[in-house]
Amino acid sequence: MPTMPGLKRDARQVRLWCYSIVLGASLIGAPALAQDLNYRSPTAVPVSWQRYAQLVQYRIGDWMRADDDITHRFHVYLENRIINEPGPPQTLIVKIWVSQTGKVSRAEFHPLADAQANTDLRTILERGVVGEAPPSDMLQPMHLKIALKWK
Repeated sequence: MPTMPGLKRDARQVRLWCYSIVLGASLIGAPALAQDLNYRSPTAVPVSWQRYAQLVQYRIGDWMRADDDITHRFHVYLENRIINEPGPPQTLIVKIWVSQTGKVSRAEFHPLADAQANTDLRTILERGVVGEAPPSDMLQPMHLKIALKWK
């Protein structure tokens, strides 16, 4: 797989590289919250739900900056996608379920073009711990819009 010229693989460079990806791929738009057909607009939900969804978005950014093999491999997929498939960044709607322990219990998204990238993204998301439980009345899954791009 080709990689971007001059990219060093020491831990310091990988951390900086991951940070750049996450800034460029920062989670965009307000989160939409839904459960089955009970969809509610982000502006029509309680403030506590909005704040929790923003916390989950922030945590996903942290998880995308992890310095490990799975996250690194996913970043290489993003890097190669930019090199080989010019055009607008890929945008995904990621459905996230969070348990009362604050751990992501399930993540769903429209499949990426690469099977390994699908597995890696699912692993990154599903191993995540938000750190607090969602509001008890919050509908799930949360629908979070993310853009996958290099910056």
